[in-house]
Order: sequence, then structure tokens, then C-alpha cells
Amino acid sequence: MKIYADAGPRRTRQLIWDLSAVALIALWIWIGVKVHDAIAQLGVVGDKMAGVGTSLNGDLTSMADKLGSVPVIGGGIRAPFESAADAANSITEAGEWQRQTVDHLALIASIALVIGPIIAILALWIIPRLVWVRRAYRTAAVAAAPGGDDLLALRALTMLPMQQLIRAVPDPAAAWRAGDRDAVAKLAALQRRSVGIN
Repeated sequence: MKIYADAGPRRTRQLIWDLSAVALIALWIWIGVKVHDAIAQLGVVGDKMAGVGTSLNGDLTSMADKLGSVPVIGGGIRAPFESAADAANSITEAGEWQRQTVDHLALIASIALVIGPIIAILALWIIPRLVWVRRAYRTAAVAAAPGGDDLLALRALTMLPMQQLIRAVPDPAAAWRAGDRDAVAKLAALQRRSVGIN
């Protein structure tokens, strides 16, 4: 199976298309990463909230432990600080939830931004290449079959521009009908080259 034409302008175009498609896909992936990073920066607020909540919880728990050791009044003083420490846990959880939400949003937004253009690039790049691969494979199979040159010459007569045919063989239709082997070989070669195979 051929992926590239054997030589000539078609091969050059195929290489340019391949490089362009890869470059465009890389560009869109880079854009997606930049968008992801920009949105993810919003999660800094959540990180700070979680940090403040954790720090506040630790301070309040420590204070509750110290005050709880005071004789007689320690148990009563400890309870409000433990309640406040539990509330600080809610701040930590809210900060972590905000960070996770921002991370999910950043991922979804970057994928949504990138997926459409990449699918379009792949469709515009891969489909024509697959059509060409199929055509090249069939042309090579016909060329290798008995009488293949006759079929390719006939295909050239029906598909290629008249000026191109006349440059190769002065009266191409008459030469093909007469079975002129040299003319048939030239016409078959024209058809193979038009597909991009030798």
C-alpha cells in the first residue's frame, strides 16, 4: 500500500499537506493547553480557601486542646472552639470543591475548544489521502494484471486532458483502437503518472 506518490508535484503536495496538518494539530493542542492553564489559574482562590480553612482548623483545635486542660472551666470553654474548628473544615472543603470544579471546567473547556478544529483538520487531511491510496492501489493492481496497459490507456483517453494525450501520442484514440503497443504503453504511463505511481 502506498502512502505517498512515487515522485513529482503530487508527492510534494502530499508532504506539504502532512506537515501542515501536523503543525495545525500541534497549534490547536498548544492553544488548548494555554486555555486549560488560564482557567486553572482561577483555582488559586480555592487553594487559598482550603489553606485558610486547614490553618484555622489547626489553630482552633490547638486552642481548644489548651483551654480544655484548664481545670473546672476547660470543658465548657473547649466546646465553642471545637465547633469553630468544624466550621473551618467546611471552609477547607469548599476550597477543595472550588479547586476541583475549576480543574474540571478547565479540562472540559480546553477539550471542547480543540476537538472541533482537530476533527476538521483530520477530515480534510485523511479523507483525501485515503481516496488517493485507494486509487493508487487500484491503478497499480490494474497495471500488474494481464491487459492492464490497455485498460489504463482507455482510462487515460477518457479522463486526461486532450492536450496532454496529444503531446504523448499524436492521434491517441486511433492508436489505441489500432492496438499500437507503443502508444498504449505511453497512454498507460500517462494514466499511472496522473495518479502518482510509476
